Amino acid sequence: MTSSDAAPRRQRKRSTEPAPEVAGNGTGTGTDPGDDLLDVIGVQRRAPFGDTPTVGARGTRTQQRILRAALEVFGEVGYHACRVERITRAAGCSRPSFYQYFSSKEDLFRQLAGEVARELFRIADDMGEITPDEAGWHALRAWLAEYSDLRDRYWPVFAAYAAAEGSDDLVASGSARVGRRQTRALAAKIDPSALRVYDPEVVMYLLSNAVDRASLYRHFLVTADAERAPERERMLDCLAEVLHRSLFGRRGGGMVEHRPSTRVVRDVPRLPGADGARSDGLGPAGAETRTKLLDAAAATFAARGYFDARVDDIVERAGTSHGTFYRYFENKDAVFRAVAARSAGRTFDIIVSIPDLGDEPATSAATRRLRAWVDGYMATWVDEGPIFRLWLQAFGRDEVLARATSRGLEVIWGVLARFLSQREFGDVDVDAFLLIAMLDLGGPGFERLGDQRSDLLLEVIRRGFLGVDARL
Repeated sequence: MTSSDAAPRRQRKRSTEPAPEVAGNGTGTGTDPGDDLLDVIGVQRRAPFGDTPTVGARGTRTQQRILRAALEVFGEVGYHACRVERITRAAGCSRPSFYQYFSSKEDLFRQLAGEVARELFRIADDMGEITPDEAGWHALRAWLAEYSDLRDRYWPVFAAYAAAEGSDDLVASGSARVGRRQTRALAAKIDPSALRVYDPEVVMYLLSNAVDRASLYRHFLVTADAERAPERERMLDCLAEVLHRSLFGRRGGGMVEHRPSTRVVRDVPRLPGADGARSDGLGPAGAETRTKLLDAAAATFAARGYFDARVDDIVERAGTSHGTFYRYFENKDAVFRAVAARSAGRTFDIIVSIPDLGDEPATSAATRRLRAWVDGYMATWVDEGPIFRLWLQAFGRDEVLARATSRGLEVIWGVLARFLSQREFGDVDVDAFLLIAMLDLGGPGFERLGDQRSDLLLEVIRRGFLGVDARL
């Protein structure tokens, strides 16, 4: 799917609040732009039409109850499908009470985003110096623990942020400011030797995306089968190891004892299906129509997300009738399963084709083979990644998707364990799980990396997972 296939982005809501003053734009006060962001999205206040401008102790408790209820609802249904009525039911309050504290759902989400931003700034400010030695490893490990705790507490905000950013100018501009401040804060704590390998924005993306994806994938496994998920503290130990080695090469790492793999997969089957389409016995014309519907559904889900996509949208994009749609799919869930199965199958096929580098991953021939695989993977991921991530978000609500996802992840895990099994350091099984997570390239800052994305993935696999120091 190309960018021209995507539906137009929904119109962003324009805030009636004054734009924040940003340092350096000629209107600011010279303070950090992150502070302006907090003024906009994190201030504790009543809506402008409230009786008083302040919130007392009782009001603060009510406001916090609404915020916590909204966090739960965002986690259940996503950003766009979240409605004020559902929040008030979850909070046990009336609509008038809601509007005493928040002018809209968007205003409430900005408050939650402000809480997250404040915690991100605190964690970055408290971060120790990330140096190539043991002290630097422990500083990185402590930061990962705090970041992971924050993500666990506010995971619905992290999950909904892209949707909110796409429809709210204040969230979008605030996100950029938070990212810039985070980049500066992390760069100030990273030893300069790592910044000779990566620029500060790449380091920011590498660290934040790694802990985001690792936490997210572990959450999936805990939901599906808690006994198969890596133990959290062990996972964070191994993540610190991979990231420290990615930043500093063989000087980094060495804090996790070697554990060979117990789950290597040698013969790779195809991904177990989760196709909800009526596809048996289709002739050429029927197969063509079904493919047209799947292409339209994929573009619709990628543009609007799972909850906001409608059968009407899919039919309109495909140029078919509702009757035609229902000859092939029972409902939106069924077409999503078919779209997800197709995208995940393509992603699965490229992942399991990762080359066997043997015991000489540092050779130029091995590097060429790995680069060819990374380039192929990135080309596939650009097209299929958005749908694959929606699958992972939806699988906890769909038993068919849950079973297929669980089996598929298990196979991929074993294939990547085989890929890492020749090395003689670290915990191979946990690192194979982390490699699954880090192949999900879609966190904050991903698009801004541009042509650096393939190089970053290749460098992290070589340095972080294979222990190859030589620069490309």
